[in-house]
Amino acid sequence: MLRGPEYLQSQRKRDLDLIGGALLSLLLAPPAAIGAAAIYIEDRTASPLFRQLRIGKFGQSFAINKLRTLRSNRSCGNPYTSYGIVDPRALTVGKLLRRTCLDESTQLINVFRDEMSLVGYRPLVETDRLKLKDACPDIYPEWEDRCNAALPGLTGPSQLRKRNFDSHDERIFRQAMLDDLDYLRNATFAGDLRIIAETPVQIMESTLRAASRELPDLRIRDAVGAILTTPV
Repeated sequence: MLRGPEYLQSQRKRDLDLIGGALLSLLLAPPAAIGAAAIYIEDRTASPLFRQLRIGKFGQSFAINKLRTLRSNRSCGNPYTSYGIVDPRALTVGKLLRRTCLDESTQLINVFRDEMSLVGYRPLVETDRLKLKDACPDIYPEWEDRCNAALPGLTGPSQLRKRNFDSHDERIFRQAMLDDLDYLRNATFAGDLRIIAETPVQIMESTLRAASRELPDLRIRDAVGAILTTPV
C-alpha cells in the first residue's frame, strides 16, 4: 500500500482529486452560485470572488479562490486579516458561507489546476510561514521539506481539528503544524477517504455549536415540546 510521500505524488491521489472534485462541483455549484449572487446583491462594490496568495508545492505562491465574506470597504479594517466567523466586517450572507465552509467551495478550481488537492496540509500565507519558522524551529525544517513536495489541501487533519485557524495562538498554530506533519508522513488513500467523509460531519457539528452559542436559551427539545403542546 502506498503511504506518505509515495502516495502523495501518485496518480491514484490525482485521480481521487479529479473524480472527487468533479462530484463535489456538481453538488456545490448551485449553492455556491446562490452565495455569489447574494454577495453581489449585498455589496456590489467588489467581485464576489476573493483571491489571496498562499504557498504551495515547491514553495511556490498561488492564488486561492474564495467567495468573499467581508465588506470591501477598506475603512472596516485590513481586508486580509481574519477575525474568524465573528467578524465586524462580515457580510450577512458571509457569516453563513463561513459557517458552512461554502466560501471555500471555489477552491475546487485550484484542485483542477493541480495547485491543491482535496486532502492535504493547510496552505499558509507567507507571513504565517515566517511565524512558524520562528515559533517552531524544531519542526519547521521537516515540515517545510514535506510541504514543498506535496500539494496543500482543501481539507485535512488540521482543518478538521480547527477550521478557523488563528496563527496568533501559538499552541493552536503548533498543533496544526504537527497534525499536517503527521499526515505528510503517513498519508494513504484510505486515510484521505476518511478525512473527506469526516469533513461535512465536522462542518455540520461546528455550525450547530455556533448556532447554539448565539441562541443560548433555545433548546431543540423544548421547542419541539412547545409545538406539540400548542392548541390547534
